[in-house]
Amino acid sequence: MERETILTILQSARGCQKDHAGFKVKEGHQIELYLGKPGNAMVIGDVLSIVLRDGYLEISAKNDALFYVGYDAVHAISDKLNSGSRSSRSGVGFD
Repeated sequence: MERETILTILQSARGCQKDHAGFKVKEGHQIELYLGKPGNAMVIGDVLSIVLRDGYLEISAKNDALFYVGYDAVHAISDKLNSGSRSSRSGVGFD
């Protein structure tokens, strides 16, 4: 995706809130980023915040995980309400 597309998605996502540095995930929501190609994706789950930098995303996730990802690696962003049962998984495709 292009930077402008990701920015538009995050601005309209019900689970994201703009803050001074970028976007913070709201309480009760789960944001996931899908990297790679459809049908062969890796998921970054448990996202806490996303900062749009020059040329890349800085993604903070639970357990002190920090990811640096090029815009072109992102092919989908998921915004879900927390169901209470969370699973951390990475693999192929979507739910």
